[in-house]
Amino acid sequence: MKLMSRSVFSVLAFSLMFAWLATSSHPAVRAQTPAPPPPPGSPQISPQSMPPDRKAYMDANRLPDPQKKIAALQKFLADFPKSQMLYSAHASLMSALIKNAPEQKENILLHAQKAIDAAPEFIRKVICNQVATELIEGGVLLDKAEEFAAKALSMAEQEQAKAMRQSRASYQTIMGRIYLKKGKTKEAEKAFKAAYNAVPAAEANSTTLRTAALGLAEIAEKEGKYDQAFAHLSAAAIYGRIDASARARLETAYRKTHQDSLAGLDEMLDAKYEKEFPSPIKVEPYKPTPSRTERTVLSEVFTGSGCPPCVAADLAFDAFLERYRNKDVIVMMYHQHIPLPDPMTNPSSQARAKYYSVRGVPSFAIDGDSSQSGGGSRTMAVEVYDRLSPFIEKQLEAPAEAEIKLNLDVTGPVVKITANVANVKRDSGQLRLQLGLVEESLRFNGENGIRFHPMVVRSLAGENAAGFALDRSKLGPVEWRFDLTAITEELKKHLDEFEKSRSEDKYTFA
Repeated sequence: MKLMSRSVFSVLAFSLMFAWLATSSHPAVRAQTPAPPPPPGSPQISPQSMPPDRKAYMDANRLPDPQKKIAALQKFLADFPKSQMLYSAHASLMSALIKNAPEQKENILLHAQKAIDAAPEFIRKVICNQVATELIEGGVLLDKAEEFAAKALSMAEQEQAKAMRQSRASYQTIMGRIYLKKGKTKEAEKAFKAAYNAVPAAEANSTTLRTAALGLAEIAEKEGKYDQAFAHLSAAAIYGRIDASARARLETAYRKTHQDSLAGLDEMLDAKYEKEFPSPIKVEPYKPTPSRTERTVLSEVFTGSGCPPCVAADLAFDAFLERYRNKDVIVMMYHQHIPLPDPMTNPSSQARAKYYSVRGVPSFAIDGDSSQSGGGSRTMAVEVYDRLSPFIEKQLEAPAEAEIKLNLDVTGPVVKITANVANVKRDSGQLRLQLGLVEESLRFNGENGIRFHPMVVRSLAGENAAGFALDRSKLGPVEWRFDLTAITEELKKHLDEFEKSRSEDKYTFA
């Protein structure tokens, strides 16, 4: 297994988790790959209390008095201007005004447009259609209803056309492979090029792109055009996981065009990936507000390199790492074998997923709250980022409820940690200290096309990676040793055993 690292084991992430903060992972509302059924005896976690913005919104909608409902929704919009439920609140307010104050046409139109603007991209056409329907049924602003309906229809047609191009590209790669097998090189090349150019790389199916690129490379290799072969093989390598034979072909083509040397190959692939797949999220450095406390927000992310909808979540948390300092937000990525094998998965990441009763990836627990979930393609990364940003920003203004001080000593392959916990604010009979060893950055192209993986959890401290129970009456120091040699052996053993469990299909890590 070749798993390249851009750093050594380097970052210690930590948290003090209260039993009452732990929550079960809610089923994804969308774009999530389900996990296999949990094994018997999996821990059951108490449900998380409802977030204040969701509670305020639901309370407002339950009010039977129309005027009180309108006032409560207006208050919600003033109190929670960054809530992920903003579009729902504007839509509800629009609906209430149509039914109870139809003369307020400007106000109705204002909230109709704001509901559309605030809605995530993937449901914007649905909101447009909803707005048009309510205006028609209310008998107001019929010209505007026509505009909104036309806009919804246009978005639906664009989505259908894009889906058709993607589907057609998939069929074209099959035709290309058939032509290649039959020796019809020109027809194969035409089919592969058509598939390759069907949609932009950021929107295309990575498997289709990879197959088309490998087909074009094979044609170039047969013609002795190794510069073209390398261009196609390097494209295949950044679009997703390639097998050992394709990697060997890539290295052969590189050697033939680089004085029989492999020096700089992976760096060249890195640069190609970053050029072809720039982050869709524009990040600005976090500027603390007057309400900023000393709290550090912990984001625990469950993901998989073979999980297509994890792409949006991975990119969103990459952007959070860029926006915040480590003292503001800690991100820990727990890789899982969902739905496909992931070489960054390990016993510790699986134990943490079991603790949260993770039912699918991507899933997140932000300061122990696992009510957020869902992801999508690269084009949906901005929506995930925008949806989670208010939640994180709010936590940065919540009071710190404990203090953790770490001292560490590195001797050879052993990292010795001494942790002291103090200033615990909450009464709880079940305190646990969690210590994790996190690798700052790994380079690996999985099936979903993500190449760089930050803050990958490699090991968690304590028996069965469960941390340490703390006695409130005597919060003494906790010591733990991360032995990198032993951890490396554990990681290799896990992957070897996983390969043995897949003996039927002879699965091996690339």
